[in-house]
Amino acid sequence: MSESLRLTTSDGLTLEAGFDDVAEPRAIVVVCHPHPQMGGTMNAPLLLAVRDELVRRSMSVLRFNYRGIGASEGEAGTGIAEVADGESALAWARRRHPGLPLGLVGWSFGAAVAGSKP
Repeated sequence: MSESLRLTTSDGLTLEAGFDDVAEPRAIVVVCHPHPQMGGTMNAPLLLAVRDELVRRSMSVLRFNYRGIGASEGEAGTGIAEVADGESALAWARRRHPGLPLGLVGWSFGAAVAGSKP
């Protein structure tokens, strides 16, 4: 079951997040959701299935909603400001499990944001 979290971006917004930790994680993976204007959220069924499989394989998983989506503050954009959201998630994951391998994955819009800078 996911632990509900709040992440803070570098520009001061609070983002809604869910974290699934495992007892002895092999890695931690940050998952970025598809385009919000197409219904994408951290709870998209495909992302939940990916989360479940990663957890089954002993990886902890952090999902989050971009700014303006769900309970996240701010306004949704075109993927530029959302890079800061991804960076916040990565920073949180590094602090939670320092030294573990860190993965970053995304679907569609999430893949574009993930590949932009973080």
